[in-house]
Amino acid sequence: MSFVYLGKSVQFYRLQLLCFAVLLVLTPTSNAIDETTSPSSCNLTVGVADWPPYQYFEKGKAKGIQVELIRQIAQAANCRLEIVNKRYFQSLKAVEDGTIDFTLNATETDSRRRFGLFSVPYRNEILVLYARRSFREKCNQGSIEKLLKEGFRLGLQKRMVYGPAITRIQNTPALNKKITYFEHTGQDIEFVKENNLDGIVEDPVMISYKARMSTNQDKLYSCQIVVSSSPVSLIFSKKTVSPAIVKRFDQAIQAVRQSSEYQKYWRW
Repeated sequence: MSFVYLGKSVQFYRLQLLCFAVLLVLTPTSNAIDETTSPSSCNLTVGVADWPPYQYFEKGKAKGIQVELIRQIAQAANCRLEIVNKRYFQSLKAVEDGTIDFTLNATETDSRRRFGLFSVPYRNEILVLYARRSFREKCNQGSIEKLLKEGFRLGLQKRMVYGPAITRIQNTPALNKKITYFEHTGQDIEFVKENNLDGIVEDPVMISYKARMSTNQDKLYSCQIVVSSSPVSLIFSKKTVSPAIVKRFDQAIQAVRQSSEYQKYWRW
C-alpha cells in the first residue's frame, strides 16, 4: 500500500525527521554507546520494539532514529545500555516485573505510575487520523465522533494511549463498540489493505516511511485532524532503578534537548 498524507505543518517537520532517518541509516553510528562494550557507572536494559524508522533490529543490532536519540541520552547520563527486542506491551510488563529496567514512548497514566518512574519528556509525539479515499472529504469536514456515527471503521491498538480525544471516545460505550482493536504494531495497515478498516491513527513518520518502502499503489490519506500532540517519556522500573538514576536521565534529556542536532530534527 502506498500512502499520501496532507497537513502542511506536520508534513514539514516530519519530512525533516525522515531525511534525518535516511542519513542515520546510511551513516555509521558515531559517539554512541556500544551496548556490549562501553564501561559505565550504571548498566541498564531497555526494551525496544520494531517500529521503523524510529527503531528496528538488523542482524541483531538495534538501529533507528529513536535508538540513536536514546543512546545519546544514555551517554550523557553515563549509563551503559543493553538493548533487547520486545513488543511494546511486553516491555511495559517487563518494566512492571523488573526483568528490564526501562522502555520508550511512554505516556504517563495512573496505572503505569504504580510500577514505573517517569523521566521528563524526551520528545513530542504526533498522531494523525488516516482514512481511505472514500472518506477523504468527510474526514476533513468533521470529527472522529461524527465519522464513527456514519459507519467509519476505525482501528486502534489494544492498551495504547492515544490522547484525550480518543480516550473520550473509548469512554463512550456507543462509540467504543464501533472501534476495531488489534494486538500488534503494523496490524492496522494490514487490516486496511484487507478492507477490514476504513482508517487508523498513526505517526506520520512511520506512515511516510512505509509509503517509501511499498510498491502497491493503493492510498491512505491523512485527514486534517491531529488526534494527539503530546510529550512522551522513558518509564523505569521501580523494582530495579533508583530515583537518583532517573534524575541523571532527566538531566541528560535536558542537555540533549538543548543540542543543535535535537533542535533541528526533533523539535516541533
